Amino acid sequence: MLRRQKTLNNNKSAIYAFHTALDQYLNYRRALIKKEPERKLYLAIPTETHNSFFNLPFINESVIEYGIRLIIYDAE
Repeated sequence: MLRRQKTLNNNKSAIYAFHTALDQYLNYRRALIKKEPERKLYLAIPTETHNSFFNLPFINESVIEYGIRLIIYDAE
């Protein structure tokens, strides 16, 4: 299953969007564990977002801590 995140533009709205995406990701993952534990959930993010935002220490540490699986794609 895939949860796609649109580009995160500025830092304030990017942090808010990240928290929203993280909350949804964790809720979807919880539901999958209950219903279909063999399925894996991924968060898809554009390459630009990964390179600019997901390399920030706080964001990167959150991805590691919560075990978020990423799919990085070219949005163009």
